Order: sequence, then structure tokens, then C-alpha cells
Amino acid sequence: GLRDSEYLIFIAEKASADSDWCRDELEYWCGELGRKKNLIIVHIDDAIDMNGTTSINFDLTTALPSLLKKYLKDVPLYVDLRDKVIEGALELQNLNYKHKIKSIAARLRNKNPEDFDDFEIQTHLRNIRLRNLTIGMLVTMLAVAGVATKIANDNAHKAQAELNE
Repeated sequence: GLRDSEYLIFIAEKASADSDWCRDELEYWCGELGRKKNLIIVHIDDAIDMNGTTSINFDLTTALPSLLKKYLKDVPLYVDLRDKVIEGALELQNLNYKHKIKSIAARLRNKNPEDFDDFEIQTHLRNIRLRNLTIGMLVTMLAVAGVATKIANDNAHKAQAELNE
């Protein structure tokens, strides 16, 4: 599966860093496949010590396995979600969380995160049009049903009157 993947998202926390399985996959991804630039780190717990914004201090880092030290000379796409995990704010209504998720989605689709705003607005407007069309159709059907009921009642009264005569 890794061989056929374009990106690898690593959920960074101590348990993942200590996992033999995760270390093997990272070694294969960065070493054999040479795709370290397509590694996305999503930091959810424990520590990643950054030397500024360009490199990682592995001596003080517990959320990443030390084997990455030989591969990561600079920081790949890195998203810090620790505060959102603690707050329980993992909802797209949370603008900060939404922005971070857009940065991941944009990387996966080779787009700018701002492009998703346009898509979101277009989708919202399309949904409003669909809602209004549905409401319009329901109102029209209700009006037709009302007129048909009126005609049926009038015809029933006429038939009853003729029957009485």
C-alpha cells in the first residue's frame, strides 16, 4: 500500500514513535521509497521540539521516532493538533481546526488551502439553490393538491346535488 501511495500521514505521539510497525513503515517510506517530502506529520500528543521552524531537535522529541533524524533535514508538512485534541475541538466549525485540516487536504490535492474556501462557498450556494428548489417544488405540489381537492369537493357536491334531484 505504501508503494502505491503518494503521501504518508504520520500521527505523531509517543505510542506511534515507539511502535515497531510505524518505524518500519517510516523507514520504508523515507528510505527505500525516498518520499520524505511527501510525509505529513500530524502532531496529537507528546513533544516535538522545533529548532525555529526549519528543523527538529530529536534529542528533546518524544512524538517522532529517532530514525527520522537521518531523513528529515527540514520539516515536512507539520500540523499541530495537540490543543484541539485536548479541547475536544476536533470539529470543522472550529475555524482553527478547519484551517489545519485544509492545509492537509490542500497538500494531498496539490492545491492552495485558499482554493478550498472557493469550493466551500460554491458548495454552500449550490446547497441553498437545491434547498430553495425543493421548497418551491413542495409549495407547488401543495398548491396543485389544494386545487385538485377543491375541484374534487365541488364535483362531489354537484354529484350529490344531482343525486338528490
